[in-house]
Amino acid sequence: MKTTINKNQNIPPIRFPEFTGEWEKKKLGEVATNKSGKYNPEKESSSVKCIELEHLSSETGQLIGYIDGKKSGSIKNTFEKGDVLFGKLRPYLKKYLLAPFDGVCSSEIWVLKGMKISNDFLYRIVQTDRFIDLANQSSGSKMPRADWNVIEKGVFSFPSLPEQTKIASFLTAVDEKIQALKQKEKRAGAIQKRGDAEDILSAP
Repeated sequence: MKTTINKNQNIPPIRFPEFTGEWEKKKLGEVATNKSGKYNPEKESSSVKCIELEHLSSETGQLIGYIDGKKSGSIKNTFEKGDVLFGKLRPYLKKYLLAPFDGVCSSEIWVLKGMKISNDFLYRIVQTDRFIDLANQSSGSKMPRADWNVIEKGVFSFPSLPEQTKIASFLTAVDEKIQALKQKEKRAGAIQKRGDAEDILSAP
């Protein structure tokens, strides 16, 4: 990567060396949509994976479960593999996911799709402070919900599609390394815990 400093141009301070030129500023609603089909479990005959809000881990982008959509009991939003899911209820919890399969989700989860940007890059946009700040300009006090009418007017900077792909791939690799380290630490902690238990239980 190279470091660039030019306050008069819309260029990130750190950048892959093969890319040049300014990023474009656009409203999010110009490059992404918040639309989805509907799934009614009472009228569908086939089972489908269903993601509820509780299945999205806060701030990690990790999926921690799903249920059978036929047993969900309410109308759901449909999504496709690669779509970006974002929990609009209590947006400060930062629940987001790059969908790993086709399925359905709670109506409290937005299904976002890139039109002029890649979904992988859009997934990174929803994790930014700028996006979360806009999402937190919500309605309701006890049950705050993000307002797409506010977020779609938010202005973000976008590189070319090849640069979007490069950035998204790099950040995905970083995420995978972080998760691998966390799993390693978790296993090490479990081993230490078992060792401590053995020491305690084998005391004379």
